[in-house]
Amino acid sequence: AGGAGGGSGSAGGGTRALVLNELDYQNPTLDNMEFVEILNPGAVPISLDSVSLVLVNGAAGELGEYGRFDLSGTLGPQQYMVVSNALVLVAPGAKSVVFVPVDQIQNEGSAPDAIGLLDRSSGQLIDALSYGGEVLDAPIDGAGSFSFVEGDPTPVTDPGAGSMIRVPNGNDTNDAEADWQFA
Repeated sequence: AGGAGGGSGSAGGGTRALVLNELDYQNPTLDNMEFVEILNPGAVPISLDSVSLVLVNGAAGELGEYGRFDLSGTLGPQQYMVVSNALVLVAPGAKSVVFVPVDQIQNEGSAPDAIGLLDRSSGQLIDALSYGGEVLDAPIDGAGSFSFVEGDPTPVTDPGAGSMIRVPNGNDTNDAEADWQFA
């Protein structure tokens, strides 16, 4: 259940079938190939007109949203959307949103960070991922505070040469420890 109007909640309570499917927040040298992949694993198109990808800092004293990408259009069945910088090559058929400057997604460093898909119309998180630790009660501007941990937290991180992926592709059991691997 989400936390509209300042309430608290957890991810996975949204009515849309979108999932965060892959995350690359750390690159071997420069962070110039970062991206978030979103998937519609369902059988029907989903409107993205009230969906935002939110980036959350989990550090004490800095806890909260530090970035937001409002999405738009429609994501067809089994279609991907990639939110990245212009250097990332997006597969044919996938939609994309380009961010500037290049290095937008925080590396977990000494504190956890998180990403989430927010349904702005309901104030609920559709899907979320906390990485580098647990982000349990972080405010999202205009929507309330949320836990970005689904089930047990994932111990998986992105050391640089690869990304965090949902395994199997598109499967969301609402248990981050079971759902995420490094590839």
